[in-house]
Amino acid sequence: MKQMMKMLLAALFVLGGLAACGQSTGDANSGESSQSTQEEQQEQRVRVEITKNNKEEDVAEKEIEIEAGATVMEVMKANFDIETGSNGGFITSIEGVAPKNGEQKAWFYSVNGEEAMVGANEYTLEPGDIVTFDFHSWE
Repeated sequence: MKQMMKMLLAALFVLGGLAACGQSTGDANSGESSQSTQEEQQEQRVRVEITKNNKEEDVAEKEIEIEAGATVMEVMKANFDIETGSNGGFITSIEGVAPKNGEQKAWFYSVNGEEAMVGANEYTLEPGDIVTFDFHSWE
């Protein structure tokens, strides 16, 4: 009987050890999951390129962290010296570059190589987007 009790206790220890291993593996996986979620949040970045004359001259370039739902305008206001038109819907000056009186030039922007069809305050960015503002003639 003592022999059987010892075997039963040994079996319980083994089973308990296996159960504990299973739990710690589960905890490690959930830790990895939370770590990858944090990394994904840290990778919420866009690149903004500021150029002049159809990309002939560089003005500025930055990699910028964004929050979910951030608009082009919010990112520009937070990271560059900008001025906007009277209604605040379009950008008239970036880093001191603006049209002189009577000059038919303006800031145009594209996202991922495609010209934007809405104002900067309406365009919601996605992680990995490349925003390019170019100051050129609108003729």
